[in-house]
Amino acid sequence: MVQPYLSDKKNILKLINFDLTTFYVGEYKEVNTEDTPAILIVDYEKKLDNKEFEIFDALRFRVLFDKSNITGETHINASFRAKKKRISKEETIKLTNYMFEQFGKDNHNKETWTISDEDEYNNYNFNRIWSTGMGDNFVSLSFKEVPGLELNILFLNNLLKFTGKKLLF
Repeated sequence: MVQPYLSDKKNILKLINFDLTTFYVGEYKEVNTEDTPAILIVDYEKKLDNKEFEIFDALRFRVLFDKSNITGETHINASFRAKKKRISKEETIKLTNYMFEQFGKDNHNKETWTISDEDEYNNYNFNRIWSTGMGDNFVSLSFKEVPGLELNILFLNNLLKFTGKKLLF
């Protein structure tokens, strides 16, 4: 049975060409590990054969292992990045406006690119976030000096579960 949200335009998975469930199939590398008393964080990255949204050429999975969770469930965030070139402000504006077309107003009631977005971009603290309405997950677009523009799917594992999918190993 198809759930009603699956046909909704808020399904970010329908906007992405790369099948996120196949991240661990093929070549990827561990790029960072952080070990805190409560959480182990491991970042994995792979180069994409085809750019996403015509700008992102790399995908990073951030896996958060909660050490106090005895069920072993982890949280996974996916981040699309541009490693080969810096994304221009014009490309950022275009993607921001496209995300508004797909998801509507963000969680701060912003629509298309604004003057405040311009200021935040120039100060390297641009951030937009949208609730997807598909379980507990979010889509964000952020620009920092490093790593530049990122498109993030926060709590990807919740989105996959909601849509009846799971990661392949």
